[in-house]
Amino acid sequence: MAREILFLTLYDESGASSRLCVYQFLPAFQRAGFKTTVRPLLTGDVYKLLSALAETKSVWKLLGVFFRLALQLPKRIAHIREAARADVVVVQKDVLPFGLSWYLSLFKKPIICNVDDPIWLPNPGAGGGVPILGPAFSWLRRDQLVRLLKRSKITMVESLRMREFPGRYCPRVEVLNSAIDMRAYAIERKPTLELSFGWIGSPSTVHLLREILPWLETLAETHSFALYNISSSPVTSSKFAVHNWTWTAEKERLALEVMTIGLQPVDNTPFNFYRTSRKWLIHSTCGIPTLASAFGMNEVMLRDGETALLYRSRDEFLNQAKRLLDDGALRERIATNAHREACREFDLPVLEQRFLSLVGDLTGSPRLP
Repeated sequence: MAREILFLTLYDESGASSRLCVYQFLPAFQRAGFKTTVRPLLTGDVYKLLSALAETKSVWKLLGVFFRLALQLPKRIAHIREAARADVVVVQKDVLPFGLSWYLSLFKKPIICNVDDPIWLPNPGAGGGVPILGPAFSWLRRDQLVRLLKRSKITMVESLRMREFPGRYCPRVEVLNSAIDMRAYAIERKPTLELSFGWIGSPSTVHLLREILPWLETLAETHSFALYNISSSPVTSSKFAVHNWTWTAEKERLALEVMTIGLQPVDNTPFNFYRTSRKWLIHSTCGIPTLASAFGMNEVMLRDGETALLYRSRDEFLNQAKRLLDDGALRERIATNAHREACREFDLPVLEQRFLSLVGDLTGSPRLP
């Protein structure tokens, strides 16, 4: 009988973290003889509601999201019951419903906690900044995460920095880098006369794009370019053309075929000190140079002038952006270096084997052939 893995994810494939941490690994587990069952908590319209928290600090909107979340909980309880027939349960960035670790403990199945973001800290782009309710929810989420970590056999994190907190509670913490499927992003770049910046983001990170819009408008006084915004939250400008496309795999691909420079702004907050932004990986795979802020994990993953251009201030952003817009050879060199490093460190087949071996430690399963 095939061994079964139950994945309890936060999002369906429309959510980048679940798509990159779980869904893209499923074919590898299936080739290795596993039966895989994926149960997302947030789908469709409920996921889109999160964009409201990136747009406002409204207590009422946060309460509205909490209400919609509460309506999902009966479905989640049914998902948890499926652990009865699973050999391993992988929980991806999800502690809802509160008491999740206790429910799962009833089935006495080994748990792998997959934490790709520092969810023990308030997320300023996903309700963490809403007065009173934001901090209260963050405290509850942290408490529930600790309970889940204590019951987990293995915790997977995306960087050495992120090992610190889970390591206090889980006996085994393993680093599994962000993975990128080079084959899925093997696109043919289309020649275009239009220079452009590109942003591929989620509702909880769109505030980072909004923060640099005034800088882009200043840049537009001396340079002509467009902006491709691939997310669920539109932005506007009277200074340059903006293409707002709701994320789909096809829209993402079309944007990557034509964008000139990829944007990866990260602010200097405790949350982003640990968080790995995956935009650089996508840009690099497609031969696109990245302009990134020199904060958080960016300063660890990226080398200024080699695999990206970095900035710490508005003036540095403008200078680095002008360099990339004006110098095609520089863009090509940065993109080539970044692509080489992404292939070596983050290619999906290498990390598939690593993920499978962790599951195999709990099931005695063979590795990929």
